[in-house]
Amino acid sequence: MRFFLRKQIHSGFSSASSSDVYLIKELCSPIPENSLEKLENEKYGLTILYDDSDETFYKKALNQRSLKNDFSRTPEFENLIQKYESQGWERENKNSWVRQTLRNIYEENLEEEKRKREKEGYVIPMWASNMEPGSYKGGFSEEVFRNSHLQDYLSKGGCFGWIGHLVRKPQLDAYLENKFMRLESEEDKINLFSVWLTSTDGRHFADSLSDEDFKRQKEIIDKRINEIYNLAFIYSREEHEGTLKSTLQLKKRYEDKLKGDNNEG
Repeated sequence: MRFFLRKQIHSGFSSASSSDVYLIKELCSPIPENSLEKLENEKYGLTILYDDSDETFYKKALNQRSLKNDFSRTPEFENLIQKYESQGWERENKNSWVRQTLRNIYEENLEEEKRKREKEGYVIPMWASNMEPGSYKGGFSEEVFRNSHLQDYLSKGGCFGWIGHLVRKPQLDAYLENKFMRLESEEDKINLFSVWLTSTDGRHFADSLSDEDFKRQKEIIDKRINEIYNLAFIYSREEHEGTLKSTLQLKKRYEDKLKGDNNEG
């Protein structure tokens, strides 16, 4: 087993940037227990202790409210790196054994998570921009899934909204569709629902269900179904401009056609 200390040097005001520098220092003795964040992988014979990152230029960019947000090419940044190098640190090359090993571990963890989610029945085990449109179907009926608006959205790839969310399971999709379709409306509910499935609100609503079991998810859907309908109605209007201001204006304009809170009829 090889033991390393790893440190991130921020180049600006962001949690991670391609301009950041990562330093590595191999340790002669095993890493003590309960000391900072640690990654250990027996397969690759690697243990890494993540040292506190250096936020010198993170804080500088924050204090200056710098939009450039990249000090990596400045003499000051280079001097800071050289200071660490004089203390026994080395720059971690992207082709170094440590970086390649971390990449392998990351990819293997993704595959393991994907297999786990497949076994648990998630519609989208792992999000990808090039998913086939048919793989998004989940628990939705043919009538909803074949809606022209939804199919047009799916054909462009990189889908978000509810339709592209990792929380989805067939039974959850089916429950949501059933609750929506049971609402009384003179509108084309399939079209309204399909519009909402591709919306930002659809994505945020799915976020709110992510850490809940199915029973609790159903309760949240029951509570918010009228709000979902109202937003679907507004988003489907031709005059909607895709802004919060437009949403609020149309809520007023169509107040008589929208549903009240906690009233499924």
